Amino acid sequence: MNQISRRGFLKGVSLAVASFYWQRQPLQAIAANLTPANTNGNKIRKLALLVGINQYPSEKQLQGSVTDVELQRELLIHRFGFSPQDIVTLTDKQATRENVLNTFQQHLCQQAGEEDVVVFHFSGYGRQLKLSPNNDSSLVKSLVLYDTLTNTNTANDLLLATLLSLANSLATDKYTLILDTSFSPPSLSSFTPTARHLSLRFLDSNPPQIVAEEEKNFYHQAYKPLNPNLQSPPHLKGMLLFPADNLAIEIHHPPFPTGLFTYNLTQSLWQIYPDSRYFDLKSLLAAKISSYTGKQGDAELLPVNRLSLPPYNSPVAASPRDGVVVSVNPPVVELELLGLPLLLLYNYQLNSRFHIYRDVDLPVAEIQITSLLGNKARGIVVEGDINAIQPGLACRESVRVISSNLKLHVALDDSLEKIEKVDATSTLSIIEGLEITNLGDSLLDCILGKFTDENDTTNGYALYSPVGVLYANTTPPFQEAVASAVKRLIPPLRVNLTSKLLRLTENQFSSTLPLNVSFKITNDKSSSTFSQYTAGSKLSGKAVFFTPTGDDFLMAISPSGEIAITLHNEADYPVYFLLIAITPSRKTILYHCQANPIPPLSRLTIPQTPSLLKWIIDGAEGVGEFFLICSKSPFYNTLQQLQQASQIKPQAEQILVLERPDKIAHSILKDLAKTSQGAGKFNNNPPDSYWLDLSQWATFRLVYKL
Repeated sequence: MNQISRRGFLKGVSLAVASFYWQRQPLQAIAANLTPANTNGNKIRKLALLVGINQYPSEKQLQGSVTDVELQRELLIHRFGFSPQDIVTLTDKQATRENVLNTFQQHLCQQAGEEDVVVFHFSGYGRQLKLSPNNDSSLVKSLVLYDTLTNTNTANDLLLATLLSLANSLATDKYTLILDTSFSPPSLSSFTPTARHLSLRFLDSNPPQIVAEEEKNFYHQAYKPLNPNLQSPPHLKGMLLFPADNLAIEIHHPPFPTGLFTYNLTQSLWQIYPDSRYFDLKSLLAAKISSYTGKQGDAELLPVNRLSLPPYNSPVAASPRDGVVVSVNPPVVELELLGLPLLLLYNYQLNSRFHIYRDVDLPVAEIQITSLLGNKARGIVVEGDINAIQPGLACRESVRVISSNLKLHVALDDSLEKIEKVDATSTLSIIEGLEITNLGDSLLDCILGKFTDENDTTNGYALYSPVGVLYANTTPPFQEAVASAVKRLIPPLRVNLTSKLLRLTENQFSSTLPLNVSFKITNDKSSSTFSQYTAGSKLSGKAVFFTPTGDDFLMAISPSGEIAITLHNEADYPVYFLLIAITPSRKTILYHCQANPIPPLSRLTIPQTPSLLKWIIDGAEGVGEFFLICSKSPFYNTLQQLQQASQIKPQAEQILVLERPDKIAHSILKDLAKTSQGAGKFNNNPPDSYWLDLSQWATFRLVYKL
């Protein structure tokens, strides 16, 4: 790529932007050093610039930014039809201020025509700088590039206002800016001291550095006619997408570190149906991110009046997929697993299988995984012809293998003293299903930390989400020792393990069971509906729809709310189901219905008794989840486990509060494994793994808030 001088770039952009403002002419036709764009005639071109920085020239390092760039690149190529030569990536030392600005100008501004599509992605540190050394309130948001992290009192970061104005100077308004960064600390209540150990993509400069004169001059020369106020970002012509509540977090997992926001964004877009809209994407992101943070968190999308546009201004033409073939070297086929939920990816086992598709309905082969590192898998053909497989073909799960000895990863907060950690570790180690892990070593499930009340008094211990949000009903009732606290917290720990096990069965985008389900919440005079369906449903060619109330992108349930769930069995055979809810107060309830199974080609709405599901509204505010698990076969192990606990009564329908929900979750997995074995695909089911055939079950998951 040809480089131009900073002086030439500044001159070209400033002239072009001013002319664009006054004459509404395309930017690239104005600047003297630019060449005409879109020389491909009427063909719409798709251009992208992806920036990710892990290695800053100081002790401030990140781990997942480069992974984010790789995820976006593969998504754009294999899901949205971008040409590889139209995607430029700048990582680590390449991502200097001059390189980023020059590449934005040459690759995007210079080439994008009025109908072209542009994507810009940034993963790295963000922060706030002062415009004036004498005014502490003159704070502006900025992106920290590789060479802008200095030890002086000034910084030459790329200001957010500069980036937005530069994007607005594109000839096209079909641009999307994705910023996986934080410009200030997250506003989390009851946040544990673990905050300093999390990889927040926020660089805390205290006191804030001052914006370099070079950057202020650059902005004002180029953009002042359009937007003279650096503290007030310009009105956007295109899209800006970033984590809500400044919650840009990195997940530390040695084989595959990544940004929580970027991974869930790209994974959702791999699995989203054709013709889906950003409106639906926000609800998907809200559910995925809230599950990890323990609070309602989703994406900020500006401007909101463009929610009806397709993601990246590029309608998805292909079917949902879990990954793509990247190479074929007989007898080995290499895959990139890009559409698996993050929790599943980190707990995936060898011998899992994938169908390879040339089109949506006809798999040409089935691959069994023999090695897995991060999201890169290698496998061999167990069915079909390897000669029919080529790079770029889609893959979708056919058999999921997960460990039957799965543990809940509990980290001890660094606020605990050494003796407290010893006592906590010895007590936790004897609890079935738990494993102690170090902060930052893997995907955490929860944190045990000290609890400080509103008077800043520490009087015990509590459980927190992986980002430090306090779980309801885990606070100490009185002064206690850490060993006593652990024993008190065993029930909510088991609930967290239950959630983990059930989330590993979620498969609506891959299951071939023909089902669709709608969740309807009625609050006073308003209602919200969320509909889901499997890949095997007749509705799978249509968009998932979600009708929220207000600004909520999670299903919000009020104390007076009513819940109705309608399950439509589109199959010509009966379907059995279980409904489990995990409440914000860390209780697990199971809905039992004698109207089970659902007959072929029939619908069932539950509960049949009005207000029966009000049990999930137990006073605690926070995030909860529903699991609707459907199977071709009865849940014999699960029902036997419930009968042993003397919980099932001879009633048409009832709510059961589960004492050992983790055992029920394992029973469900055993039932699904037995159903898969009965389908004739496996001769035996290894005792240390659950082998699950995706044609035999479907799990729908709905995250809600109270």
